[in-house]
Amino acid sequence: MISLLGTGAAVALTLAGVYYYAFVQCYQSTDDAFIEANIIDVAPKISGRIHQVLVDDNRVKKGDLLVTIDPGDYDATLRQKQAALDNASAQALAVQATIQQQEAHVNTLQATEEADKATAEADRASAANAASLSKRSQELFARQAVAPQDLDTARANAQATQATLDGALKKVVSDQAQVTEARYQVQTYQALLRSVQALILEAGANVESARLSRSYAEIRAPENGRITNKAVQPGNYIQTGQVMLSLVPSDIYIIANFKENQIGRMRPGQTATIRIDSLPGYSFAGHVHSIQAGTGARFSLLPPQNATGNYVKVVQRVPVKILFDEKPATMLPIGPGESAIPTVVAPILGATLGGWLTDDYSWRWVFYINLPVGIFAIIMCFLFLEDPPYLKDGKTRRVDYIGFGLLVIWIGCLQIMLDKGQDEDWFSSSFIRWLAFGASAGIVLFLLWEL
Repeated sequence: MISLLGTGAAVALTLAGVYYYAFVQCYQSTDDAFIEANIIDVAPKISGRIHQVLVDDNRVKKGDLLVTIDPGDYDATLRQKQAALDNASAQALAVQATIQQQEAHVNTLQATEEADKATAEADRASAANAASLSKRSQELFARQAVAPQDLDTARANAQATQATLDGALKKVVSDQAQVTEARYQVQTYQALLRSVQALILEAGANVESARLSRSYAEIRAPENGRITNKAVQPGNYIQTGQVMLSLVPSDIYIIANFKENQIGRMRPGQTATIRIDSLPGYSFAGHVHSIQAGTGARFSLLPPQNATGNYVKVVQRVPVKILFDEKPATMLPIGPGESAIPTVVAPILGATLGGWLTDDYSWRWVFYINLPVGIFAIIMCFLFLEDPPYLKDGKTRRVDYIGFGLLVIWIGCLQIMLDKGQDEDWFSSSFIRWLAFGASAGIVLFLLWEL
């Protein structure tokens, strides 16, 4: 009886050790974990009085109209800026017409200048002819070939034609000055046109700015998600940048604060099982996304200063981000702040080969890898071990079917339990608990039967 109790105790301790190795050491869990999301604070880009709040249901889609601000002031500003743009455009047209008029005036003055130059050339020829006649009359008068009256007439004619030539030349100079002045007028109006065109660009930019401000009166959902923290009602006056409501997107994740002695061999990509307090009985598959480079206390508002005073060592916690493999499809909406209990498959003990097999393949390979060893052991036994006397006498012995069956039950239940344990959330599943009971009962009955 004592031997049976000792055997049972040894089996119980063995099973407890297996449980400690396979679950407690290989699976790291914490209840200091919460659901998080990239919350979007929705705030207006303009100030004004709330006209409508169109959020009837918490769930919204990207682009849905959420809130409208009274657009009256912004419509008036838009009309004012549009009128300024139209005025600048009209000024540009007027300046362009003036430039064309001045260019035509320049052409007229240039034609007058050319005509006056031709007149001056004719007067130059007349003056030259009169001067020649006056000189000839003077020579003839010296020989007394002409009367004094003829000489006086020739001289007066020469002086008159010279005066006409001088007047024509001055008229040409005046025409040239008028042409130059008219050209400068054209340049002045061209500069004025460039200034008005700059005003048109400025007015156009003002119109675009006013149109944008008018469009900001309609506030739409930036992403798909659920509306929370709603703090706006029709009639409220809201300032630029003031948070009206928050939008929680559907992409949620877990921030788990593991103790620093739990993350020794925790790595991104390792699988995890997530249980949420608000959904008892449900578990979700996930994986480790990243591990924060530093403890949470170090980045708090008042980080600890351990260089002064008495020091008491406290185990620190490191935030670990865990992503869901699939979006949780539940009737109850889950969001930031809810408590969760993640369990990460992070084997920190055991053989490297076993950890590699379980991470990259499955639990059944822990058994498959023993097949070559078993075959080798059978060959060695066949070659080097002899049959006992009761086999050599040639008598047939019956097969121990009961012992063989108990062994099959023990090994089979244990393998299925280790193979399906992660998917079934281990001992939170009744199926795994029954398998553990079957494996325990099988090994105990096998030992009792054989001993």
